[in-house]
Amino acid sequence: MAKTLSYKKDAQGWTSFYSYDPEWIENLNDDYFTFKDGQIYIHHQDKQSRNTFYGASSPSKIEVVANDGPSETKMFRAIKHEGNSGEWSVNVESEIDKGYVDASSFQKREEMYYSYIRNDNGVVDTKKLTVQGIGVVSSVSQNKIYLPNLSESTCSVGDRVFKASVNQETSEIGEMILVGEILDIESDHLDTTNVVSNPDAGDFILIAKNQSAESEGIRGYYAKISMTNSSTSPVELYAINAEATKSNL
Repeated sequence: MAKTLSYKKDAQGWTSFYSYDPEWIENLNDDYFTFKDGQIYIHHQDKQSRNTFYGASSPSKIEVVANDGPSETKMFRAIKHEGNSGEWSVNVESEIDKGYVDASSFQKREEMYYSYIRNDNGVVDTKKLTVQGIGVVSSVSQNKIYLPNLSESTCSVGDRVFKASVNQETSEIGEMILVGEILDIESDHLDTTNVVSNPDAGDFILIAKNQSAESEGIRGYYAKISMTNSSTSPVELYAINAEATKSNL
């Protein structure tokens, strides 16, 4: 999609992309005009809707990179920003991980908007504490998976269940394949629902909790933070901060 790039004299550089794609641009008596489909439009009018060009609205998007301590692997746990609106949706991406913050998650704390970074629940990361192995299948009966020494402390109803083969010589675990979700937990077996693929006796079983609900943040050397706001009213953003700690891995 074509965009318009703007130059800011004070910054001596190209600072912004705009969603509108005019046929012609003209500056007259300090007013900014563009032409589209044979029509003339005047820009920067205070009483008009923001982010609306030629009758179509587009969101504002700002991208920054957090990279304090560039040689250290970090856990980026939260985003906080200063401004007059908490209605910013945020995507956070490192070189190895992804996360997000819904606009509804921001809470105002001491004149700043604060929220924890949530993980993408669609991607299962075995390095996270939300994924645990619970044992080797002894037998399977329909949607019941029998496991020795099953403990309710390691799994919960609603957790996703995965199976993987085990190399008997190296004890290495193969590719994780989705089985379904836990419907009920008994002392010796799991009842599953939404079954995609039943395991076989000897398969290793892993459970994955909801990574969005039990998120610990995202890991990486840096974090690219993309913030989006769809308001057509004036919005001010003064500062963006990422709360990070050194990774223990």
